[in-house]
Amino acid sequence: MPTAYAPAPAGSTLAPAMLANHVAFRAKLDVALQQQAQAVDVSRQNREIERARLLLASRDNKVLEQLAASYRSEEQRVASQREQRELDDLGGRRARAARAAGEP
Repeated sequence: MPTAYAPAPAGSTLAPAMLANHVAFRAKLDVALQQQAQAVDVSRQNREIERARLLLASRDNKVLEQLAASYRSEEQRVASQREQRELDDLGGRRARAARAAGEP
């Protein structure tokens, strides 16, 4: 990733201390770039892991919602059957009572 610098103008000289300082600075920049690239890679890996976890949690949630809906539907069906049985029993008792009251 290092970028090539334009050549120094002809006749200019770079003091050895400045050159050493420049080389050390470039080395530090290269190390910093490598560290940042590694940090980005780790972040991408973590993102993919978390994305997979979110997908699994979402699927689990959907399954649980469907199961809850199924249980609610079954409870409603049982309650309706119970209510219908009670109404049938009440109707039968009233019919028997009416017959008994009508007989001498």
